[in-house]
Amino acid sequence: VDPVEVVQSHGEVAAAVEVGKKVEEEEAKVVEEEEKNMLFVSDYSNHRVQQWDVNTRSFVRNFGSGQGAGLGQLRNPNRTARYNPSRNPSDAVLFVAENGNSRVSEFKVSTGEHLRSFGSQGANPSQFSALCNIAISTSSGTALMYVADQNNNRVQVFKVENFEYVRKIDCKNPWGIALLLAANGDELLFISELNQNRVKVCNALTGAELRIIGSGPGNGPTQLSNPYDL
Repeated sequence: VDPVEVVQSHGEVAAAVEVGKKVEEEEAKVVEEEEKNMLFVSDYSNHRVQQWDVNTRSFVRNFGSGQGAGLGQLRNPNRTARYNPSRNPSDAVLFVAENGNSRVSEFKVSTGEHLRSFGSQGANPSQFSALCNIAISTSSGTALMYVADQNNNRVQVFKVENFEYVRKIDCKNPWGIALLLAANGDELLFISELNQNRVKVCNALTGAELRIIGSGPGNGPTQLSNPYDL
């Protein structure tokens, strides 16, 4: 084999790889911009979630086929969480925390089609009572769903792929939840504990409590009174 041909071949492959990376980066930027322009509104008493285009200020579609407990129907939707397992906008899904049905429902963002639901009323794993909030994490390499289960005094964690129960994180009357990547690479889970007038900070991967923010009730600096969303 001619060494010159080998070098040229390797150079062509490297160039092709570099072009491929640039194309992927550009595609990722397009998807990111498209997702930034999406606004999802939980229309609680109308038992639906509305999607709006922020740039054009125009209505896009409704999620939910009406009030009820049937597949595709919604009852008192609370918070939503968008998740895209790829860089393809058509793969994006929307998870809806249904307070009235004590379940989480998943819809295809591009069409509004209902895909699947899980959960029921109760206190066992994968059951809920006053389902308030939802958040998605991908930092561990496995997409995880965090669900604030208020009356059961816990946040439940599930695998997004199959809704498999992973663990619970004990807390008091959780309402708002938020995920934040710390400077050391650890992902933190913030939980607003409504009746405790404080925010609990945990390691999102292990559930270990790290610190408490706030006290109360009160209106002084660092004090809180029924903290809701985060």
